[in-house]
Amino acid sequence: MKSVDVRACLTEALRIDLVGPDNSHAFARELLPTTPSRWYLAGYLVPRDAPAEEKSDPAADEEIDEAGEANGRDDNAPPERQAARKALMPSSMGMSVLVGPDVRTLKVIARWGDYTYEGAAGDQPEPEDRRNPEPDHEESIRERRAKYKAGEPEQPRGFRRTPRETTVTIAVGTATRFPQETPLDGTDGMKIVATVRKIKDGPRLPKGARSVAIFLVNGRKLDPEHRYRSFAFQAELEARCDEGFIPRPDLRGVLDGSALDEADERIADLQYRDVFEFAVGHATATVAIREPDATCHTVRTTWMPQAEVERVSPAPIAVVELGMEALANLTDGTDARARLSPLVSQYRQWIEDQKRGLSGLEARRGETAEDALGQALLAANRIQAGIEALDDPLLLEAFRTANRAMARAARQRECIARQGTLKPEDAPSPQWYPFQLAFILMNLAAMSSSEHPDRSKVDLLFFPTGGGKTEAYLGLAAFAMVLRRLRDPSLGSAGVSVLMRYTLRLLTLDQLGRAAALICALELDRKSRPDKLGEWPFEIGLWVGSAATPNRMGHQGYDGPGKDETAYARVRRFRRNDGNAAPLPIETCPWCGTKFDRESFDLIPNERAPLNLVVRCADPACPFSGAKNEHLPILGVDEPIYRRLPAFLIATVDKFAALPWTGETGGAFRAGGPV
Repeated sequence: MKSVDVRACLTEALRIDLVGPDNSHAFARELLPTTPSRWYLAGYLVPRDAPAEEKSDPAADEEIDEAGEANGRDDNAPPERQAARKALMPSSMGMSVLVGPDVRTLKVIARWGDYTYEGAAGDQPEPEDRRNPEPDHEESIRERRAKYKAGEPEQPRGFRRTPRETTVTIAVGTATRFPQETPLDGTDGMKIVATVRKIKDGPRLPKGARSVAIFLVNGRKLDPEHRYRSFAFQAELEARCDEGFIPRPDLRGVLDGSALDEADERIADLQYRDVFEFAVGHATATVAIREPDATCHTVRTTWMPQAEVERVSPAPIAVVELGMEALANLTDGTDARARLSPLVSQYRQWIEDQKRGLSGLEARRGETAEDALGQALLAANRIQAGIEALDDPLLLEAFRTANRAMARAARQRECIARQGTLKPEDAPSPQWYPFQLAFILMNLAAMSSSEHPDRSKVDLLFFPTGGGKTEAYLGLAAFAMVLRRLRDPSLGSAGVSVLMRYTLRLLTLDQLGRAAALICALELDRKSRPDKLGEWPFEIGLWVGSAATPNRMGHQGYDGPGKDETAYARVRRFRRNDGNAAPLPIETCPWCGTKFDRESFDLIPNERAPLNLVVRCADPACPFSGAKNEHLPILGVDEPIYRRLPAFLIATVDKFAALPWTGETGGAFRAGGPV
């Protein structure tokens, strides 16, 4: 079975469980063992005139805000709770559509299910429909179980569904001052309520268009003893228009100054010009049935809306060298031009192809497309400039080193994913996606010169989750850190080169693991070439709130602020019982994937006056293990971070807010090396 089929089965199972079957389903005449109002959680309409206590579910107080940790601090503190609100069950549902000036009538079909109790001959009376089962009903269940064990034949009993469907025709030729009600015969109070309104003439709408709101309303009288009898379950509304419905106009690209970011609105209007919305649901969602010619003649409501999101996957370009290790072995600038220039020519060809497709666009969309393609041409020129910058031997060496480190980290990550069943040298050769390599190249020139005009630009990587954004900016970060060391291998070039801020802690910790693997690769390269990359290590710092990392080192006998959350206290707790939280929020070695043990975290030079918290891998074969008298290049305590100034610093927003109030943070922006 394909994944799409599995998804369809799961979706159908969820719909049947929460809403129930529709009239065309194989279970359309199902028999439930208990009342449907207790069996289903959504998709039904209660009587409009029912008392408020009958319309609300006492067990469904809405709590929108999620509770945080009891001892939350810094960016971990939960937001202030909002007042709880009673969840009222709907008495009506419907949708709004747009029709053209020539449309006079719409066919409206209402569908739902009614349930009635169905018992065997001589059965006891139908149980009352309460929030909890009545004792006599529980007794009935026990009797049935006893009969089943005794081998007596079981006659079906329960709540039988009866499909209901009614079709009416409503007039929409002229606007109505008041809602028009159409009772549905033989339904004990179900009705269609419609309102027709004129629409002011505007862009992308035919003159004389009208808005039609259609509702299915439960006007039945409530049965206080058997509430479900007056409910309408699996309610559905369908509208058909022979002339076709009018799509709701997207006005993002035509309303000047109406949006905070008009440029983004105009781009969205251009890109989604072929995506139409034919109906808007009220208390429900809607589905539009599109014809092959893109017109729509049928819309209906749905309690479980679905949408397909197409996968975005970067395509390889055969004529461009995308291999990280091949790029790490470029011989000179001429070799770089030969291998990388096809990326620019392919991009420029794509731009020309897009220009030929601009015919037929309305004037404003055409202007937006021209502007966007102009920006794309500027990006192509910047990529070309980055390739030409590799004529500089120093920049070429930084580019090669960054590619080598990224490839080495990628091979290690693949081995971790295979759980040690693969050696690094046997892993697939790491490749860049074209957009990743383009992003790095277009920023090389600006990264290499503080006077470059592109330094004022902010480039946004916009790609779906899991598409490779992280590797793109890590590659550029590696280039920046290496170039700084190549230009000055002395201590004066050390210090913070990359400062990365994240708002979500879980995402921050995920980025730490991936960035730490790169820093490990750079550190191994530096140790092999200290004459070029300096004696000071490449390090990464995790600069987040005290709920995740210690703010202070502490020491034996320390009794100052936060004494229970110092690095000293956390290390001691973890060594006593590794079931406690680790001193730093990392569980495995970012280089080899080995889980840390009690001896992985150590205070140096000693516990009486520690200056740093170091992390060692538990695998003796790892180059960052205690067996080799080495440790991972990771800093997680504020005090050593301020002193050592790691090359790569990952932070959360609460730390940025503290910049004006914590004097030590100024070191991160100081020219020169750490102190």
